[in-house]
Amino acid sequence: MFSAMRRPWIAISVVMLVATATFAVDLQLTVTKKTTLKGELEDLVVFGGIKEMTCDSNGNIFSPSNRKYGSAVNLIVRFPHDASSFTGFSIDPLDSLKDGTVIDFDLEPNGKLFVLARQVLKYSNVEVPVEFGKNFILQYEQDGSVSSQRELKLDANNFSPTGFVVLQGGEFLVVGYHLDKGKTFLIAEIFLPNGNSRLDLT
Repeated sequence: MFSAMRRPWIAISVVMLVATATFAVDLQLTVTKKTTLKGELEDLVVFGGIKEMTCDSNGNIFSPSNRKYGSAVNLIVRFPHDASSFTGFSIDPLDSLKDGTVIDFDLEPNGKLFVLARQVLKYSNVEVPVEFGKNFILQYEQDGSVSSQRELKLDANNFSPTGFVVLQGGEFLVVGYHLDKGKTFLIAEIFLPNGNSRLDLT
């Protein structure tokens, strides 16, 4: 059954690659406005991290923010195009993630924010996460408070998640990797809204 399911995925991947090669478009972007980040917001916004900035349909910008003096990400910041104010979406108020890190975030057009976060059980001497625990999907209200927290039922010892996306119906596609004898194996798995695994795509 696995091999039968795998062939359509391979065919779809090949079609997508061909389409990309055939219909490549050269897009030229033009800067129309520059906004200076000031004060606390300037210190919070980081570049080149887990994900670059993205925005919702209202033009609000969302950006990850690191913990001070470390590489772990604990906050997603939302601010308008003129950077006149900001709202923080933090994982710190949650007991299970007060020392954790954000792995990825997904934003719906209406501004609804979802975050994939991991427990950090151990940090290195230079504040880099080196040992992880449980994995969670968080959903936030517009005011920055957490509206729901779901633990992903994945094998944390054999699945290190690196990204995710919210699917139609509230399911989650999570991608990551597994290291074995010096080799890296990619993993993709679909999880139900309650955090249970529904389908392994690898």
